[in-house]
Amino acid sequence: MQVLTDKDVVIMPAARFSYMTNDIPYRYRQNTNFLYLSGFHEPSSVLVLEKRNGNPYFLLFVKPRDPHTELWHGPMTGVERVGEFGADEGLPLSQLSNYLNALPKSKTIYYSNILTDDDISDNIQQFLASGRSVQDATPFVDYMRVVKSEAEVNVMRKSVSISAVAFKEVMKSTKHCKTEAQLEAIMEYHCRMLGAERLAYPPVVSNGITNNTMHYINNDNILRDGNLILMDAGGEFNNFASDITRSWPVNGKFTEAQKDVYNEVLNVLHLCTAAVKADGQTNLNTLHAYSTQLVEQALKRLKLPISGESSVRRYYPHTIGHWLGMDVHDVGTVSNELKLMPGMFVTVEPGLYIPDEPDIPPELRGIGIRIEDDVLVTKGNPYIFTKDVPKEVKDLEAICAS
Repeated sequence: MQVLTDKDVVIMPAARFSYMTNDIPYRYRQNTNFLYLSGFHEPSSVLVLEKRNGNPYFLLFVKPRDPHTELWHGPMTGVERVGEFGADEGLPLSQLSNYLNALPKSKTIYYSNILTDDDISDNIQQFLASGRSVQDATPFVDYMRVVKSEAEVNVMRKSVSISAVAFKEVMKSTKHCKTEAQLEAIMEYHCRMLGAERLAYPPVVSNGITNNTMHYINNDNILRDGNLILMDAGGEFNNFASDITRSWPVNGKFTEAQKDVYNEVLNVLHLCTAAVKADGQTNLNTLHAYSTQLVEQALKRLKLPISGESSVRRYYPHTIGHWLGMDVHDVGTVSNELKLMPGMFVTVEPGLYIPDEPDIPPELRGIGIRIEDDVLVTKGNPYIFTKDVPKEVKDLEAICAS
């Protein structure tokens, strides 16, 4: 609220309730900026933040309780109980247009264009088109979200701990599984049993050559002896995501070639993680530049054909990491140039994806490996929240054999 003056008003609608097909809904997930500001999980609502006489004032427009809606979709909060979410005032959604039209034209409107109910969107758009001064609210909220409070850090710790246990259970169960889908099912089962609301994103569960497809989410192949598994997955707990990647052998034992590539990726991970510092200079872009230098050195040691930065991208096409929080790729408007500060969460996820092509040494063809940790920026050394998920070769082989 510090950025607001008495002349400013923030208007943000809730995410719409969506359907897979006729009468079959998706599970509802609230827009995370709306949720961050309100804590309110219901659709068909609008939050308004303003200042009155210099003091913050929070209004929440909601649908009144309705027996028919509650019969089909469950209990509603209603106007009477929005105070439980910290709102200073609750009003029926039907009064939104009257409230908006009564705002003086001298007010600057900060609005987030969220995919919401058609009638809400129509009302707000009609109001905004009436000669109002409008700014995008999203960047302001995103910058509030990028640095976590102590309470948020604790929720992140729990989210990651759930996923860490689930990952270890998947590794232990690999020897009993025949398909990628079974590994995915084990991951989701343990995340949900330990309290996660859902998986934070569609997981990547691949083996063999499909490890080299960044967003492979079909997860429908047979596990083949001699292949490496690549799993990129995480649970969402209390609306905070975890995001972990590990790579390990289907049969529980790395070949020498797989081990060589794996240890090169692991070395990049260790060095880049150590560089996650709030030193006034480091940001995600400088981390990525550093990782690219390290990967280039690794490619030379592996005797893979390279000729400059474009060749490095042949084997390492993504960046070293991203912000992490309520969304997996968190706070999308925050620049990677922003200097790291204590309380920020970043992923560190180097990878090597070696194509199955004639100019590649035969023993390395088709090997794809990524290792990803969730890291908290502190005033001192970085804290690795995913440290309990095995990633050393000996530890991976041991847990797969257990």
